[in-house]
Amino acid sequence: MIVNRMISRAAAALIVLLLAGCGSGEGTFVGYVDADFVRPAAIASGRLTTLAVHRGDAVKKGALLFALDDAKEIAARDAARAASAQAEAQLANLKLGKRPQEIALIRAQLAQAEARRDLARLTFERARTLLAQNVVSVERRDTAEAELRAAEAQVAELQAALKVAALPARDDEIKAAAAAVETAKARLAEAEWQLRERRVTAPSPASVEDTYFEPGDFVPASTPVMSLLPTDTIHVKFYVPQEIVPKLDIGRRVSIACDGCAETMAGKIAFISTQAEFTPPVIYSETTRAKLMFRIEAKPETPAALRPGLPVTVTVE
Repeated sequence: MIVNRMISRAAAALIVLLLAGCGSGEGTFVGYVDADFVRPAAIASGRLTTLAVHRGDAVKKGALLFALDDAKEIAARDAARAASAQAEAQLANLKLGKRPQEIALIRAQLAQAEARRDLARLTFERARTLLAQNVVSVERRDTAEAELRAAEAQVAELQAALKVAALPARDDEIKAAAAAVETAKARLAEAEWQLRERRVTAPSPASVEDTYFEPGDFVPASTPVMSLLPTDTIHVKFYVPQEIVPKLDIGRRVSIACDGCAETMAGKIAFISTQAEFTPPVIYSETTRAKLMFRIEAKPETPAALRPGLPVTVTVE
């Protein structure tokens, strides 16, 4: 949101004239209505697809004000969501180890290797016995022994593979996969935020003062699309002499009257300035001190009845 402080120069000039031309009276002072205007804008540029409000409309907090085209943001969100799901699946797979089907295959291979080992052992024992009887040569016995050692090595290899298959992945692999999950989640959160920012809502109850674009227009980044007047920012400014300031306190009740107002409305002092206004730089002396005026701000209880720039009369109770 882009917030601009708008002070009615015409009203300020009017106050100066009124202060110069007439006294404030006993506890009664001249002032004017002011407010903080809000000018909503999107953080990124785009084409305006929806203008949900128009000049003069009253909007509630959270109501949709306008929306920009979001096809690219939706695609980015969907891609980030898929990447996040993939990263989570990869992490879960590493934590579980091999699938049951893969473990079953290793078990079958191990059973075959054990059978070959047992056969190789019998062949070796027979060759050794026959060698003692001078029936076979030494080379035949050595060949049988080599085949036995190879069969035993294969059995040991498959037994180790079966143990590893039942274990999860290494700690460093799991940590890397977990980090990938967090990265994917962060990218998804950013993509979702970018998508949400294409729809701008009212930050508080307000009235629409003006709109600057129409549907189909291209809106540059951070460019206000409209001007809002939040009712909770409406306040009254009035000015009091220096000797009155020590008698005022925050929360002090006041009565506010204006031309055309059906009745006087109540309010409370919300701000007391510490700086003199409406006077040029002067040397503070006993003769000039009474000319210094101080700005006071009061919050009316029914602000919707007041408009910025409207002259008012404030009575301190």
